[in-house]
Amino acid sequence: MALVLPAAGTKYDQKNEQTTRGNIVAEDANNLKKNTRIYLGSGSIVLKSPNGTQWEMSVDNSGALTMTSL
Repeated sequence: MALVLPAAGTKYDQKNEQTTRGNIVAEDANNLKKNTRIYLGSGSIVLKSPNGTQWEMSVDNSGALTMTSL
């Protein structure tokens, strides 16, 4: 998903600038980062094979991975 910023105001407004910077920092915290662990919670990962088949990967309580064709 692309980052969408509001249009810039016609003149500088310190309060608006602080709000905008705070919003950027808050949204950046939700982005995945390189060289870090990625936690998905109870979600799953969908992978697409070269022939176009979509596969859902999930894990059970014992750590076993399963792949299900979508």
